[in-house]
Amino acid sequence: MAYLIDTDILVDYIRGNLDAAAYLQSLDEWSYSVVTAMELFAGAQNKRQIRAIEKVLKNFRETPKSRSPFLWSIVHSCPNSAAHWQQKTDKVLSMVFRWLRLPNE
Repeated sequence: MAYLIDTDILVDYIRGNLDAAAYLQSLDEWSYSVVTAMELFAGAQNKRQIRAIEKVLKNFRETPKSRSPFLWSIVHSCPNSAAHWQQKTDKVLSMVFRWLRLPNE
């Protein structure tokens, strides 16, 4: 069975939480979505954290189902800076919610 891992698990893993690491290792197959990647970058406080996130994500698989051209272009068009991500997070999430037709509250 394949699992789609949410942001909170990857945040714990990136922070070195051994329970999160053990949980991920216990799964046969898992991936993350482009939205999870965006949330991780949005939470980065500086360039060092951005590089750490990039390093972690390179080791894991992004689910192909999350690679709609729309979402992918949003995530990869943003400059690679924590300040930019923090300023644009609300706008990007609002666009994602509109695209998914979810309430934006």
